[in-house]
Amino acid sequence: MISKEQFQTFCLPSLARQARIAGRCVVHVDGPGASKHAEALAANPDISALQYTCGAGTPSALAKLDMFKLIQSYRKPIVVNCPLEEVPQLVEKLDHRGLAIRPEWVPDMNAAAELLKVVGA
Repeated sequence: MISKEQFQTFCLPSLARQARIAGRCVVHVDGPGASKHAEALAANPDISALQYTCGAGTPSALAKLDMFKLIQSYRKPIVVNCPLEEVPQLVEKLDHRGLAIRPEWVPDMNAAAELLKVVGA
């Protein structure tokens, strides 16, 4: 993957320009290679939100809790795709404001009802 410095020089200006034109921009951060650019994306005022998917090599979203907290420190909304069993810990450890959690698979209505209890809905 591209280094942080190369990302700042070659990619971020283009992404920021596209975000300004679009008016809103959610950047998809996929896996450990892209994760290293999360702070630069979160710090950019033109980027509206970030969406994270574990990707190859990182089967757990919980491994990225520090990154999610960093993104939230910039007051950026974040969408987290994760295994269903990780939802309770994510809800407990992250600020609920601007947080959307997308479980990868909910097997049935009973699991969905339990999930609603966990998130307080």
